[in-house]
Amino acid sequence: MGPGKAAHEMIEEVLAPPFLGELDKYQKLGMNAEANRMCIGLALGLCRFRHESMSEFKDIALDTPSTFAEAADVWKADSLGWADVDVVKTFIEDE
Repeated sequence: MGPGKAAHEMIEEVLAPPFLGELDKYQKLGMNAEANRMCIGLALGLCRFRHESMSEFKDIALDTPSTFAEAADVWKADSLGWADVDVVKTFIEDE
């Protein structure tokens, strides 16, 4: 396994249990506002890591956007209204 793949797996391991699990729970409970905030928080955290981190790990973690894509897939998994999509899309575009 190459260092890039290992770095991606480490990021997934950190995100999956607490954050993606919580996001999935919000979706299943119909708590769209909370799911939107969780999705936005994940996007913001990954963007900040990519742009602000001074860690050598950042240079290896080339697949950070695909990690957000996985979070977005969890967020989109249950039926969302267009208002929810617009909230998250607008935030991502603004950032």
